[in-house]
Amino acid sequence: MYKDSQEACDNLLPVPRVVYNVLKGLKQTFHPSLLLTLFSQVNLSEYPSLGAVFRSFENGMSKDDTLDFLFPTLLVTCGKAKGILFKQKMRQGSSVKCIQNLSGDWLTPKKFLREGKRSKSKDWERDIQCKQKTMRFLEQNGLL
Repeated sequence: MYKDSQEACDNLLPVPRVVYNVLKGLKQTFHPSLLLTLFSQVNLSEYPSLGAVFRSFENGMSKDDTLDFLFPTLLVTCGKAKGILFKQKMRQGSSVKCIQNLSGDWLTPKKFLREGKRSKSKDWERDIQCKQKTMRFLEQNGLL
């Protein structure tokens, strides 16, 4: 894919077209961590126009929630904090660092609450959400 992209740039194809082709190719091997890397704070700061792509990506995510919840990782939020929850690590207990934030740091659910400015809350299972569903809801429905 890199070689194709480099060749496209060398042939003076428009950058949006090259990016589209890269994203189309990545769709085949998609993993949520790719989104965290692509839309990291560093990249969003360095390339402000990437913010519009990020927002459109968020708005266009799959409507089939059940299918998304079956993946081994979940995109989660808590207040303004965003990260990826790794289910396998989460199954080891809530004191395990199972959420990777946008900076790449590993956090426990309670530390992720602090990052989302919800440190006073004692109920991380309610405050950490994936697609507006609480962790408690996902756990009770066998999706976590």
